[in-house]
Amino acid sequence: MLKNLAANLFGRFWGVFSNFIFLPLYVKYLGVNQYGIISLALVITVFISLMDAGMTATITRELANNENDSIKKINIFRTLDSIYLIVALITSLSVFLFSTSIVGLINSEGHKPEILILCIKIIGIEIGFKLLSQFYSGGLLGLDKQIELNKYKILWGIFRNGFVVLVIIYSNSIISFLLWQCLVTIIYSFLIRLRLINILYQTIGLKNYFTKFKIDITILKSIKNYTLGMLLISIVVAINTQVDKLILSSLLSLEILAYYTLAFTLSKALNLIVEPIKTTVLPTIISLYTSEKSQEGSKIFKFTNYLICIIVFPISSLFIVYPEMLLYLWTNNMDVAKSSSIYLVPLTIGNLFLTIQLLPFNVAIANKFTKYNNVIGFVSLFVFVPGSYYLISLFGGLGSAYLYAFVQIIIAIIYTYLINRKFINLSLKELWFNPVIILITSLLFGYFVSTTLVFSNNRFIDLTYLGIIFLLSGLINLLIISLLDNVFKNWIKTKMLEQWGKIKFY
Repeated sequence: MLKNLAANLFGRFWGVFSNFIFLPLYVKYLGVNQYGIISLALVITVFISLMDAGMTATITRELANNENDSIKKINIFRTLDSIYLIVALITSLSVFLFSTSIVGLINSEGHKPEILILCIKIIGIEIGFKLLSQFYSGGLLGLDKQIELNKYKILWGIFRNGFVVLVIIYSNSIISFLLWQCLVTIIYSFLIRLRLINILYQTIGLKNYFTKFKIDITILKSIKNYTLGMLLISIVVAINTQVDKLILSSLLSLEILAYYTLAFTLSKALNLIVEPIKTTVLPTIISLYTSEKSQEGSKIFKFTNYLICIIVFPISSLFIVYPEMLLYLWTNNMDVAKSSSIYLVPLTIGNLFLTIQLLPFNVAIANKFTKYNNVIGFVSLFVFVPGSYYLISLFGGLGSAYLYAFVQIIIAIIYTYLINRKFINLSLKELWFNPVIILITSLLFGYFVSTTLVFSNNRFIDLTYLGIIFLLSGLINLLIISLLDNVFKNWIKTKMLEQWGKIKFY
């Protein structure tokens, strides 16, 4: 497990690092206005990803389930893969054919409609292949091939997000940008599919790179409830995290959407940091809960939850205390930093509490339980969707950002309590009190340092300052949690590191 954790951390580090390095270059060479099209593409991609219909989460769980033998896993893959290929084709064709209608829904001020339509068509083609690559990644994750998966992801990121800088330096064209990314994604989806098929067939002593279309109705019936539950969750998450940007693109200019998206992207670094930890423990948690070893699953949850708090809370405090400085250090553009920084604080708060929900969600997936997600999520839609439209009309993006924070705080409190009560059974001290103490400590430490720290206007030196603040805050949090709970002390004493990695402590 430790190798998987290291691979996932490195993979996510590359994702955060590449965003830090390349995104400002996109803004520099394309301009904020054209970057607004990229922001719109991200929003469209998230909504269209609903066509996944919960199948990626399903393939991950079914391939990780110890109750399924190799033959059954192959049959499950063939059935879901056959359906997914059809879904991906329909999705790409739909976006391509309705590109004119999509452009008609947004505020295209400052852009030629014909250029926007062409951009949407290219985006539509890439979305289909993104869906496929996401599905095959879920398959590799279910087979616990996390190191190999991260190698593929890193290479894809280098070619898709890195080499495209050379393309826009030469062409200075959003069309060239989108065409390059689309081509790289197509190649990536083919390669990762071939690898997944080969690994599956190796388990039965065969070497294969292609599978025939086959839809097994029996398999569909056995997984329909879980898949439907995951679909509903995907719908709720997509709307709750993206509808504000969709409304922004309709009511305001794409330039404002670009500033809002820059702040949202930086705040999403919190989720990107937690994802590798969440991904690493997911197969283990599924294995423990499906083997009726829930007590051991709760131990994994408790330890991992503390680990997330120790890492994420100091980073979120930096975003909250130094919003403009961080955006400037990122983009190297003070005008962009000032225009985006007003959104960073509320969006950071929102994404911090969204991050808190990720680990309990792992436990829900392990138990094939999606009821709470669906009920809470759909109730929140009645607040967030009309609220976003109303507040954006009155206060612009700032109103929506604060509403996003409010909704995620309420959802996190309710959801973690319910999942804990049903499956995890930690005390409220372990679940809430200790993490809240760490959060308060991180914020107070960040604020205290801000009253004495003078930035040098040298990006490297200032980033070093912030890195030192993060490390000191993390060490303080580690000390505090060790005093509040003996989990880390016991972990060291009983060599839990080795046991956790080999899953032998139960």
